[in-house]
Order: sequence, then structure tokens, then C-alpha cells
Amino acid sequence: KGLKYAESIGQSWLIFNGAIYIWNNYLPVFRNPNNDSKLLPKILDLLREFFEAMKTYNKELEKKYVADYDHDTKILVYANIGIVYARLLEGKSQYDEVVKACEALLLSPLNPHTRKLINSIKARVSGMAKTSGKTQAVE
Repeated sequence: KGLKYAESIGQSWLIFNGAIYIWNNYLPVFRNPNNDSKLLPKILDLLREFFEAMKTYNKELEKKYVADYDHDTKILVYANIGIVYARLLEGKSQYDEVVKACEALLLSPLNPHTRKLINSIKARVSGMAKTSGKTQAVE
């Protein structure tokens, strides 16, 4: 509810604070990939909603050429949520969605370490996405 309200009134800080709250609340769970299969599907949906809202905000900010004093922090939050979201999608064999998430993240001004990590996820999953697409086409 809070995310929808923040989007409706155009308050990006509420969107990112909500994402930070989710991140901090689930950090012990997110740190261990062995927990991924135990997460409720609602968590994946929640991460998707926040990821998409932050992606939209970043695109709008680019169009407006507005200085955002907290932009670096917001990019970091966006990247962290995006990486966990991609990992959960990968665990569900949704490889095309992982590639899309990685491509969206790579459009942001990320630090070199984060960019390298996202590129490695994308490279690892790209082959699987092509293979799964061919398999589905044959069936």
C-alpha cells in the first residue's frame, strides 16, 4: 500500500525508504542464498514492485536533468534490491527476466564492483535464457 501511495503522490524518498526498510528487515535472510527457496512468493512480488518503481524514478530523473543530492544512495539501494530480485528470479528459472533486470541495472551509474557483479550474473544466465527459450519453442 505504501509503495502505491508514494508513487501516486510522486515522492521518491518514500519509495526508496520503503525499499530500505524491506532490505534491512530481510537482510539476514537475503545474505544466505540457501534461504531463497524458503521465501514466500509475495517477497518476490514485493521486490519486483520496488525494483520497477525505482527503475521508473531513475528514468524520470534522467529526463528531467534534476540534481538529486541522494542519488548515489538511491542507486545503491536500487542495485542491492535488483541483485537479490535477479537471484530469486534465477532460482525460479526465469532467466529472461533476470537478463532484463540486469540490463536495467546496467543502465545506472553503478560502481565498478557492482557493475562487474551484475555483468557476471547476466553472463551466467544469458546462456540459460537462450537454452530455455529454444527448449520452450520445440515443445
